[in-house]
Amino acid sequence: MKLTVRQENLLESLQDVVSVVPSKSTLPILSTVLMEVKDGKLTLTATDLDISIRAALVEGLQVETEGRICVPARKFTELVKELGPSDVTLMLAKNVLKITSGGTYKIVTADPTDFPEIPKLEDATTLEIESGKLEKLIRRTSYAVASDETRPELTGVYTQIFPEEIRMVATNGHRLAQASIKGDFKEKLSYLLPTKALQQLLRIMNDSSKAVRITGSKSYAAFEINGKTLITRLLEGPFPRYEQVIPKDNSYVVSAPLHAFRAALRRALVLADPVTRPVKLQVEKGRLKIIVETQNVGESDEEIDVNYDGVDLKIGFNGVYLLDLLKTVESERVNIALESSTTAGVFTPDEESPEEPILCLVMPLRLTDE
Repeated sequence: MKLTVRQENLLESLQDVVSVVPSKSTLPILSTVLMEVKDGKLTLTATDLDISIRAALVEGLQVETEGRICVPARKFTELVKELGPSDVTLMLAKNVLKITSGGTYKIVTADPTDFPEIPKLEDATTLEIESGKLEKLIRRTSYAVASDETRPELTGVYTQIFPEEIRMVATNGHRLAQASIKGDFKEKLSYLLPTKALQQLLRIMNDSSKAVRITGSKSYAAFEINGKTLITRLLEGPFPRYEQVIPKDNSYVVSAPLHAFRAALRRALVLADPVTRPVKLQVEKGRLKIIVETQNVGESDEEIDVNYDGVDLKIGFNGVYLLDLLKTVESERVNIALESSTTAGVFTPDEESPEEPILCLVMPLRLTDE
């Protein structure tokens, strides 16, 4: 194997794949990147057995001879990064990769036949979505997943594909985030996607105008964009029947200014209990009070003007959960639909796009003065 490649192109492709390389593993081969040169193309592949990323490099490439090797991922990436903009010549001699760019460097390689086989998606179904729209879906939902590995089905984002809509839902049992994108998808499918895979996908989607090709089978899903492919093992369900927990008839709707509400919450959380982060919302005609009372720490009591003309209500929430969902709201105001101190609150943008609806639910906390 011998080829010459531009340093910046090689580095970009390496950085696309190396993030999936595990920091520790009982299988040394997983700490490597598989480099394959064939048909005038350089392909880099890395995997942790659950997620695999492949990047194909064609531009700025001069191939003399083909071949395949496994090279230590992090050492090779660090070295290429330090070379600076230039042409880099890579040549394999026995089990050593010779790198020439100004100086000459040698790295011992591993046997490529030991590299795990990347899953092939059998009986797969394919569709496309703009990467910018897919990014919105991921960011608007993935924050609500559970971190408790005892319920693995809650650690992923449930993705439903309908003929005219793609919907993503995430929940940890105490909060729920749902986001949709309308379109023409001609399918009816569902996947339970690991959050780690979706975070890796966000890394490699750097052009919101490009389409992402999604291919799914029973056990795996693949995402292709700009010559890069991410393949992930799907989580096993079943995902909770989330529709049943979303209140349909919360009677009292508060319209609050987004930025003022968010800023008041941040200030209140400074004095909140560091474990449960409780914040009391007290709703009265035309105003919303954000209250924190923490024994041996302090108190916070702040009021903001809101649009509301219903009965007086007070309800407790985890303040961090509220801040997380407010980051996904893009309108100037947020609507808070309430019913009682024991009923979940439903949060939606005041000016919602019918093509990109979102909904966030937060379960209430029991107030100490009840």
